[in-house]
Amino acid sequence: MTSADSSIQERLKNLMTLEYEVYRGKLLKSFNKRFPTDESCWLAVVRDMKKQGILRCKKCGSEDVEVSIENRTQTCKDCKKPSFFTAGTFFHRVRKIRAWMFAIYILDKGFYVSSKWLGYSIGVSQSSALHIIKSALLVFEQNESVENGLMVKLVQFKKFFCKRSILTDALIKPIEEMSNLDEDEEYSEEPKSKGRREKKKQANSASHSETAIAPGKSQSNDKTKELEEKVLTELSKGQRSIDELVKLTKESSQTLLTVLTDLEFSFRIRAIAGGRFERLKGSLAKANANDRPLESWLEEYRKGNQKEGAEENSLDAFDSIAVFYTVARKLARGLSRKYIGLFVALSNEIILGRNLGEFFSTCLGAGYFGSRFIRNYQARKEQEFVNSVSLLKALFVA
Repeated sequence: MTSADSSIQERLKNLMTLEYEVYRGKLLKSFNKRFPTDESCWLAVVRDMKKQGILRCKKCGSEDVEVSIENRTQTCKDCKKPSFFTAGTFFHRVRKIRAWMFAIYILDKGFYVSSKWLGYSIGVSQSSALHIIKSALLVFEQNESVENGLMVKLVQFKKFFCKRSILTDALIKPIEEMSNLDEDEEYSEEPKSKGRREKKKQANSASHSETAIAPGKSQSNDKTKELEEKVLTELSKGQRSIDELVKLTKESSQTLLTVLTDLEFSFRIRAIAGGRFERLKGSLAKANANDRPLESWLEEYRKGNQKEGAEENSLDAFDSIAVFYTVARKLARGLSRKYIGLFVALSNEIILGRNLGEFFSTCLGAGYFGSRFIRNYQARKEQEFVNSVSLLKALFVA
């Protein structure tokens, strides 16, 4: 094994095994030591901007500027015009600079952490942390170049579309979101009482028992099935928008969205242009339902043989698929289909390591995205996993 292969395998071990939490803590400790304050982060930004030649007057283009870290401004010594030195850059209007720098620092190491842990560790809300992560992953995707990889249709990711929002519990159907919400104890500063833990444990055991039936659960399921049939009946008559379905079924848009999502997952309907839905019938529904799920590549690899009719390069893409599987199911605990492409790009980058050690500079050169850009982002209908010589067979745990 070459030194490069050894380095990659060490990174993958840190990400995909029990070493994960240990390494995650080490990264936080080393980051805090290197960037203890906002000022230290901004100084790093200014140094790199000077190095890249992008610290210049917004008016006349002169590089002879005087910088104020405190106000994030620069004053041109030639034309005397003041301006914000972050304007139009990746850090445009950024306030919590340490959170942004920490996300970049982690990705620069070929690693990934959830928005929940990032927000908790650096002192920002989870929604802000998620926005930061998406912004950074956009840099990966926009710089991505994959040749002769394994093409995967979005429908093959169906088991990874497990979240509608940051409030959705891990790996549950969206329709169950409201009934299964529970308080989050993962980052509680004080331990819960033993009695409370025991009660919760007993309650969880009862809820997962084959014979236990939660009060009102049967009624809830019946109502859901009834609403699904109403939606299918209306879509049999023609394409409908969510607003039209609200009027026809007399249900709230929130309730309808969860039902529509479940019907999409089961390939009974599909979303089309203009925010409308249509029912899938006959061969079209069957063809979609029979699309090969992504996890079958993992099973194929573990069995060590290539199934008849499979793509020739499917086994070569095992590493990037396995990384994606770990990030999606175990770390992010469910992804939105809208942003699936960002996490495919992340998985490819972790395997290739092309931007590692230089990701901070890459981000600065990428320019400004902004919330609107991210909200309008939509994953391509086909995603491509990069091929590599596999180093993961001994590490991957399904």
